[in-house]
Amino acid sequence: MFARLLLLFIALPLTDLVLLLILSKYTGVPVTIMIVVVTGVTGAWFARKQWQWLLDRTRARLHQREIPAELFSDGFMILLGACLLITPGLLTDLAGFSMLIPRCRQWYRSRLNSWIREKVQVVQVGGRPGPDRPEVVEGTARETPVQSSR
Repeated sequence: MFARLLLLFIALPLTDLVLLLILSKYTGVPVTIMIVVVTGVTGAWFARKQWQWLLDRTRARLHQREIPAELFSDGFMILLGACLLITPGLLTDLAGFSMLIPRCRQWYRSRLNSWIREKVQVVQVGGRPGPDRPEVVEGTARETPVQSSR
């Protein structure tokens, strides 16, 4: 976990900086700055458009009395994509724009759902045991006081 955080907070910004320096070597500093500004403005516009789409879809689903569960992950990805677009850099802009594209969000969501299914075990509590549910066992619980180690 620490290695991933180190990669996220040090290696990614450093890579973005190096890529911007290389880009400025070939295009010049003013053009590189203009690219950063244009991607920021375009990203903000696109993020706002996607956010409005999300709000409209959420309202429509709630009006139909449905729970818009997958739209919560879309909202998170739109917000994360907008945050990535705020940070200057080519890799973060690429990742940010990809999170604003609905097809890419769908792909990210399927990968996230697969990862969650691998990592999380769902246990149902309650119900009656029977031939169709042999894993459910009735029982009682008793709370025991925790003793202090002092």
